Amino acid sequence: DPKGASRLLQQMSDAGVEPDAVSYSCALAGLTSDPPAALALMQSMRDRGVQPSARCYSSALAACRRGRCGAEATRLLRQAEEQGLAL
Repeated sequence: DPKGASRLLQQMSDAGVEPDAVSYSCALAGLTSDPPAALALMQSMRDRGVQPSARCYSSALAACRRGRCGAEATRLLRQAEEQGLAL
């Protein structure tokens, strides 16, 4: 549920617990059937200064694969490579 994932991350922030890569990874794992939501969450993660993990990229790439988002998948792969992550 895209709204539920975002809501949970916001509730964490509101409670003074900043979501980390593990939190985002869990949220992204639930968004593999919703490519736009997964890509938006990856951007939100970066905007908050959280470095995506290999697991985050894997979930976002799975969403891209399901949504046939080739250009976005290529961009994500390049970003992961630039971070030195092996997927």
